[in-house]
Amino acid sequence: MKNFLKKIQRTFFEGVIALLPISLTLYISYLIFKGLFKLFSVAVPFLPDPFKDIFYIEMVTVVLTFLMFFIGVLFIGFLAKTVIGNFLNKTVENVLTSLPLIRTIYKAFKQLFNLIFTTSEDKKYSKIVMVEFPNKGKWVIGFLTGKCNEKLSPTKDKEYYTVFLPTTPNPTTGYLLIFPKDEIVETSLSMDEAIRLLLSGGIIKE
Repeated sequence: MKNFLKKIQRTFFEGVIALLPISLTLYISYLIFKGLFKLFSVAVPFLPDPFKDIFYIEMVTVVLTFLMFFIGVLFIGFLAKTVIGNFLNKTVENVLTSLPLIRTIYKAFKQLFNLIFTTSEDKKYSKIVMVEFPNKGKWVIGFLTGKCNEKLSPTKDKEYYTVFLPTTPNPTTGYLLIFPKDEIVETSLSMDEAIRLLLSGGIIKE
């Protein structure tokens, strides 16, 4: 019974870790979008008479909200690259890494984010590969994350590598598996192409 409860507890926390980043992002985006929508709705009475029709009001409000949201996210992205942005990032990071449970989740997510969204060509994590999983004849795409630690190598007569297999449509979760070199097939996919493929569930191929 104890083992069963421990498994349930571990599985629950794994689910929390998997859902937390994307849930927070969606929730914050929703709050910002909702706030902008209300802000533009206040300006409706000042619109010209032809645009006071309910259809035009909703259309204009939604378009303006999306536009301002997009510009706002771009601005935050540019701000993050400045001295002020670096200072704020470090401050937030220091706060997050000082909290016991949050620290573990934050560090794991940050490392995984850097792994998946890196754009530097000389990063060893930039190789997109294919492996047979969960059984022979079924292929999945993954990120080659490096040479396997010798302590984890099943045998000494082969070279082993670690491969991260992301899930769809949230590539920040997945499985870390160990494969012998001869079972790993390198692809010509770029990191951007692989991410688009994963996020769209295979719909967007280019």
